[in-house]
Amino acid sequence: MWLRLCSSEDKTGLLEMASELRKMSAKVEIRELVEFEREEQFVLKGKLSEIRRFKDHKELEKKIEKWEKRIKILREALKEQNIKYEDFLENFLNQEDPEGFEFAKRFMNGQVDVEEVVNSAGRFIEFKTTLEEVDYFLLKNGFEIGENLKGSLPEDPEVIITLKEPVEGSKKLITVEYFPVWELYVDVLSLIGEDVENEEIAPILGVISNILVNLEKIEDLDKLMEMCSGIIEDEDREVMVNCGEVFDLIVKALEKSGIVRISGKKIKMRKRQW
Repeated sequence: MWLRLCSSEDKTGLLEMASELRKMSAKVEIRELVEFEREEQFVLKGKLSEIRRFKDHKELEKKIEKWEKRIKILREALKEQNIKYEDFLENFLNQEDPEGFEFAKRFMNGQVDVEEVVNSAGRFIEFKTTLEEVDYFLLKNGFEIGENLKGSLPEDPEVIITLKEPVEGSKKLITVEYFPVWELYVDVLSLIGEDVENEEIAPILGVISNILVNLEKIEDLDKLMEMCSGIIEDEDREVMVNCGEVFDLIVKALEKSGIVRISGKKIKMRKRQW
């Protein structure tokens, strides 16, 4: 019976987990699939002078003010013609988001611990969004982005503003991003009899072992099902486990593997031929 232990975008981490499980004689599989994230918002495009007429809309007014400030910074950062793209980004981000830029540099250099990454997740996403918005803005206004940045900023540039709610002239924008994900599966039955400490595998393995231990006394499936939920205790913790909804899958897996025989509402241990 296959248990989906976890899914992750980190294939290397899953391979390490699979290796540890194989050392315990577990059957494991790593399956690759494509996941996606869908985001729906509204986008308003046009010359900055044209979009300013919507200033009576609160969300849009804040976005317009943000872009007015951003364009001033961009003009300063783009003073030099044919500037290196990396130099441009540094000049721009030092003014637009100095804290986010500093965090990103430390992250790239491996100077950020896991706890700080978790606590700064929102800032990191905001920083990434800023980069995407600026690149799109530059392309929309005729710049060529490569090792060097080529182009000049118009007096009245085109801006692209994203909104949560529609306004006059806006268009719905649906973004669908696809990315690879790997899932780690383990055959729980392959670990029967093994001393397993994994917090996701151990409880269901305990339930299966409990079923097998009580088969000699209880051959009625309905009564046996009552034993698949409860509390597992050890010295320093208790685990409340409920396998009621997967009981049928457990006994079918035991039957398929040749460990038990099911007839109607009765279940028995198969007699060994040796």
